[in-house]
Amino acid sequence: MKTMRLTGATALLLLATGLHAGCERHETSPPPMTPASRTASGVELATEQVASARCARELGCDNIGPEKRFSGHEDCMRSLWSNSYDDLGACEDGVAREVLRACLDAISQTKCSDAIQHLDDVAACKLAELCVD
Repeated sequence: MKTMRLTGATALLLLATGLHAGCERHETSPPPMTPASRTASGVELATEQVASARCARELGCDNIGPEKRFSGHEDCMRSLWSNSYDDLGACEDGVAREVLRACLDAISQTKCSDAIQHLDDVAACKLAELCVD
């Protein structure tokens, strides 16, 4: 009888082990996909390009550095990105690429004596033409 209990206990242990092993996955499955935390929109990318062009102009006009309009490149980008997004944020359906290229060229060619407070201050950067209808 003891052998039967031992055999019964052993069988129960083997059954439990077999059930547990049967629940495990043996095939290799790909890691779960995780979505990107955030993707940039066309307006955000255009804003980045405009801010970069404007900061390049500010650097060329000697407005970046200690005791200047912008303390450094990061300060310039932060300020002009925000300013540019205030303008381009109105482009709900996106920004026209060809018009944006012309705008970026015009920014780089704008004289240092000509202030750019908003994109509309540059003839080639009119929001009515930049924004996709």
